[in-house]
Amino acid sequence: MESLYLFLGIVAAAIGAIPLGAVNIAVINTTLNEGIKNTPKLITAAGIAEILLALISLYFSMLLLPFFHNNSWIQYFIIILFLCAGVFFLLKKTKKNNTLHHENPKLQFKMLTGFSLGILNPPVIIYWMLAISYLNEQTITLNHNLPLFNLMLFITGVFIGKVTTLFAFAKVSSRLKKNTNSFSEKTPKIIGFALLIVAIVQGLKIAIA
Repeated sequence: MESLYLFLGIVAAAIGAIPLGAVNIAVINTTLNEGIKNTPKLITAAGIAEILLALISLYFSMLLLPFFHNNSWIQYFIIILFLCAGVFFLLKKTKKNNTLHHENPKLQFKMLTGFSLGILNPPVIIYWMLAISYLNEQTITLNHNLPLFNLMLFITGVFIGKVTTLFAFAKVSSRLKKNTNSFSEKTPKIIGFALLIVAIVQGLKIAIA
């Protein structure tokens, strides 16, 4: 029965990591511009941030969920950020391959970037609160009274699910780059369109709700 919490953590984190978001885009961009070897620190930090968001949702969902519902400006702010970032990438000029290697960020900033993008993500907190509420409705005990061993299994699963999914994004991006010589030149516009789509989807969700 205890292993169920490990499985739930993996599945819930993987499902939450599949939709394109800031962390996914950062992983894709890093893979295409700097190579997959520069993604582990970014992905690991994002996995740690995911654990914190899951724990926050687990312990404070009753307080945070009404807060997000009553302060819709937060969701509008996130949409505006995605729109601005999307426009930025669409207008960004592509740099030649021989200059990319000289402008790679230092690896020590990867952890900070991954953690910041992962933790400053209100939609993910909302997702975890809804996911935890759903699981509790299915007679699966997932709250602040969870035994420590079960809690450790759950957060381990969360980390595995998040990290595995992001590495999958990095692997696919790496293969696309190898198979298409001009793919890296199109990267900014692809990312820009992806960000705009994310913003539109989020806006439609708010409008429908």
